[in-house]
Amino acid sequence: MYDYIKGKATAVAKDYMVLENSGIGYRIYTSGNTLSGVIGRGEELEVYTYLHVREDAMILYGFGEREELSLFEMLIGISGIGPKVALGVLSTFTPRSAAIAIASENAVELSRAKGIGKKTAQRIILELKDKFKALEKEEMISGDESLTNDIIEEAKTALMVLGFKAGNAARTASERYSEGMSVEELIMACLKKINV
Repeated sequence: MYDYIKGKATAVAKDYMVLENSGIGYRIYTSGNTLSGVIGRGEELEVYTYLHVREDAMILYGFGEREELSLFEMLIGISGIGPKVALGVLSTFTPRSAAIAIASENAVELSRAKGIGKKTAQRIILELKDKFKALEKEEMISGDESLTNDIIEEAKTALMVLGFKAGNAARTASERYSEGMSVEELIMACLKKINV
């Protein structure tokens, strides 16, 4: 029904945001990854959406990237996987890291997501692994890039725990990263920048 909604964020909560467009506020449930990119109220956003229809409700889900929406739709297409579990996966992993875990049949890694036990992880792998096999090969070639992204992500999370807003944490970690830095070194570099 809706492909995307563009509007201003008027509220941001733990698992949803409200986007105002033409005087209508849309409550859009989303992942931690999408919410981490929202700086705050008043920010103009474009969110790719999925309308989930049940007997007792119509619930709008939305994501900052089409890849995230695509993986969400794949996950809820699996028997026994609902939107809440799919959001748990997308709040724990980026679409790329989830795809790599699935392609490499890493059920233990997938089980880190909220609501995902070992059996559910194995079911996801069984249903989706063939769709992501090409990514596994690509990852062998671009492992260094993936490691860099992991370091920046870990530093961003640590900075948020220390009180940084998500947008500032991501930007600062990306700007301050130099090749070969450990997570600890990157966090220290970010803190030094703030204290300058």
